[in-house]
Amino acid sequence: MTINNNAIPKAWPDVWVKGMIKTKNKMGIMTIENSPPSKAFIDFAKIAKKPLLDIGCAYGAVVIPAILNGAKVIGCDLDNEHLSILESSVPQEHRHLLQTTSDSFPNNLRFEKESLSAVHISMVLHFMKGEDILLGLKKCYQWLEPGGKLYIVNMTPYLGLFNWQELSKYYFERVQKGEKWPGEINCKNFAKGGWGDQLPEYAHFFDIHVMRSVAEQSGFTVDDIFYFCYENIPNKYKTNGKEYVGTIASKK
Repeated sequence: MTINNNAIPKAWPDVWVKGMIKTKNKMGIMTIENSPPSKAFIDFAKIAKKPLLDIGCAYGAVVIPAILNGAKVIGCDLDNEHLSILESSVPQEHRHLLQTTSDSFPNNLRFEKESLSAVHISMVLHFMKGEDILLGLKKCYQWLEPGGKLYIVNMTPYLGLFNWQELSKYYFERVQKGEKWPGEINCKNFAKGGWGDQLPEYAHFFDIHVMRSVAEQSGFTVDDIFYFCYENIPNKYKTNGKEYVGTIASKK
């Protein structure tokens, strides 16, 4: 299943700007277009033997096609309204494959060891403190079966919904100073347009090197890590092709 602007589920809120739908809890947006890591997660759903977990699933842009590929999927989101919209958006004949939870990640979300085949975390870690990210990814490692997969998408300091020249300069100054978590930044100081009202004050930006280190510190083997940008977002948010960092990793 491919979701696009012309065929999004009726229960979803209206598109805010091209390719983006606001979250109800002002934790950024959900993109209608799936990222490369998200597409890989959806494709992996065809062969998964155990349930898949989508942390920060919002309205289900990733959950729904993963379910339609035959996987059992657990949609996790802090906002119960998001989950209600997701539940009503899954075709009736497939709803037995969906489970939802609003337990917070990483502190309250719990699963048995080796009970999952893959975990997808898109647009979530960039709202978390560094130590909580490490805690959460280490838990994901425990939840995954051997050979299980981790798929991550995060903002970088190059994203054009911020004053990215100033933000990236500030970010790499922090890198040069040896800051342990250089991306822990008050994003409202750099947000443009109406984005200041759609984001929390705090955001955590990543470059490839920091993201790789975090994944490896959590026990994962990084299969692929890369910069990318969504095609179906406004051109004014695109900068240099490094707007997001995607990570695909494995539990060996």
